Amino acid sequence: IIADTKNPSIVTRVTKTGSTTEGEWVITFLSHFDAWSQSSIDLIENESSCLTSYKFASNGVYPVHYTLWKTGLYELRVLSRNNEPVSSHTVEVLNGAPSPFTSRVSGRGLTVANSGELSTFYLHMRDDHQREVQLIRTRIDLFEPVYEMQSFEILASFGESFKFEFRGEVTGSITVGVTSLYDLKVLLEQVFGQINLMSSGEEDAIMTGDKVHITFLGQMGDIPQIISSSISIVVETIVD
Repeated sequence: IIADTKNPSIVTRVTKTGSTTEGEWVITFLSHFDAWSQSSIDLIENESSCLTSYKFASNGVYPVHYTLWKTGLYELRVLSRNNEPVSSHTVEVLNGAPSPFTSRVSGRGLTVANSGELSTFYLHMRDDHQREVQLIRTRIDLFEPVYEMQSFEILASFGESFKFEFRGEVTGSITVGVTSLYDLKVLLEQVFGQINLMSSGEEDAIMTGDKVHITFLGQMGDIPQIISSSISIVVETIVD
């Protein structure tokens, strides 16, 4: 009956001990070990009897399949037919290999990056079964940004006015001997972005003969040279 139910070609050996109404049946599977272990025999109980199913190894090595769904350390104990310990093992369950189908990448650094500035994105690695977020540490050598420096020398006369053009935008009017260094920085930052300004002059206002150095702090990448509206203002690039 067992051979017909499980597999027509299965080989078993069945022995029985005890009386006609009470006893113990011993079924030894001599072939198809993996087949019976995955789809083992189920005993049907009735109201007048109590049946117990024992699966013990004899006359061969029987494969055992099990699935653990949580990571951690487990103690695996193999018992004999009389519940006596045969061996004990420690099983460490780890996360599976990262899967691209369940992992996720996000962050602004995937779509936008500024030259010379640190960009960031996040990588959440998951395996096929767990939805656990794992931490991936990465390291990259970043170079210190090199800020572009340009300068202009004032050859214009006292009271002469001029303007600067940068990337299509024009500054307000700048007057020699009138516009202070602070006011000059305010006018330039409205077009240039954040800058650092240094002048060779000793007066509060910019004067003829002064050489003014501009360090671009808010502009990165290929920065075009500023354009003066007056030929008496000589512009040059110091650090490109």
